[in-house]
Amino acid sequence: MKIISIHSFRGGTGKSNITANLGYCLAKLGEKVCIIDTDIQSPGIHIPLQLLDYKGATLNDYLFDKNNVKDVVVDISEKHNLKESSFHAIICDSNIQAIAQILKEGYDITKLAKVFKSLQDDLGIGYLLIDTHPGLNEETLLSAALSDIFIVVMRPDEQDYQGTAVTVEVAKKLKVKNIHILVNMINPEYDHKQIKNIVQEKYNCNVLETLPHTYNLSKIASKKLYTLLSVKSIWPQKIMNVAKTLKFL
Repeated sequence: MKIISIHSFRGGTGKSNITANLGYCLAKLGEKVCIIDTDIQSPGIHIPLQLLDYKGATLNDYLFDKNNVKDVVVDISEKHNLKESSFHAIICDSNIQAIAQILKEGYDITKLAKVFKSLQDDLGIGYLLIDTHPGLNEETLLSAALSDIFIVVMRPDEQDYQGTAVTVEVAKKLKVKNIHILVNMINPEYDHKQIKNIVQEKYNCNVLETLPHTYNLSKIASKKLYTLLSVKSIWPQKIMNVAKTLKFL
């Protein structure tokens, strides 16, 4: 199983949207994919995955010993017109009581590592995409340390430049070998090639892709997967290119 953590130093970079669409593209390419939301304090990836009304077991239930790993894995293949058992998700409970419990009581961080192992051994997942909590905390550090690929999502914004520098430095100290950057929400007036060169030189890391800020993506407002709705637009095409690249990393 290839473990891919997708992270950003702060919120608002489009990280969860990218993770959801990237997972779909990998499944579309024939891979068996699972997305796990480890942003337990402020979950959100269930929205683009169209699981807003989901009533089943969540990651919270596993962390508090109410369910095992198999119980909290949801097959979302049919929902996204994909081959059966190709696209899965583990989401967090977005109920305010569940979030308050996590914030008040915390949880055993080592249980996340056990989830990753079970997904490989018991369910045969080929690609695990981890949607992390923004910033640097225990979950992020664990995910980075266990990852085969660590992707940092950033915007061409001064705050993101500084935060990404901290994130990349920490990842390198954790000896994460495969660190990549994905630049999102680029203004139409900006030169993508120039931004890519600046970012690669600044962080000494490969830039997987530069993604434009698009009106259509904003219009969808995270309610659905953009790559499922519009395969001909530049943003979905670039996400598919990233998925193809990941298969060779």
